[in-house]
Amino acid sequence: MRIENFNLVPAHVAFSKGNVRVFLEGGSFLVKYFRGETYVGEIYLGKSEWGTFPHNDQLADWRIEFWDEYQLVYVHHHLVHGSNVLFIPKPKSNIKTMVEALIEDSRKAQEMGAITWAFFYGCHRLRDLLASENIRTFEFGKDQYEEFPYIIEKRY
Repeated sequence: MRIENFNLVPAHVAFSKGNVRVFLEGGSFLVKYFRGETYVGEIYLGKSEWGTFPHNDQLADWRIEFWDEYQLVYVHHHLVHGSNVLFIPKPKSNIKTMVEALIEDSRKAQEMGAITWAFFYGCHRLRDLLASENIRTFEFGKDQYEEFPYIIEKRY
């Protein structure tokens, strides 16, 4: 997803496959990653380069700073509160165990203020159960224009 001030810093930020990813379309910046207030690391990125740090599919607020030499140019805040979180669960054993764990993780995300979604094979059959837990089911065609700042893929 494009950062808010794309004209100043032409970057995209993605949270998927257990990683925080930053892609620069132009320019070059020192990119610093913070999980909450904790410094995670930094990487120098040039045009058309990706920088990645793990987040291990744990929801948290992130701050990503873009530096030009010794000057802070822009700060991107990636907040859970008010964001769509798409869970893509994969069953380890059976569907019942997976759905129970998905509901538990969704509750934790909802306590942080997230709007939770689910997508997995057969989720439409469980739409009523998921809806009773305030979890939306993603449907191709209908929800394709939703933005998902966080995508959590996990084996349950």
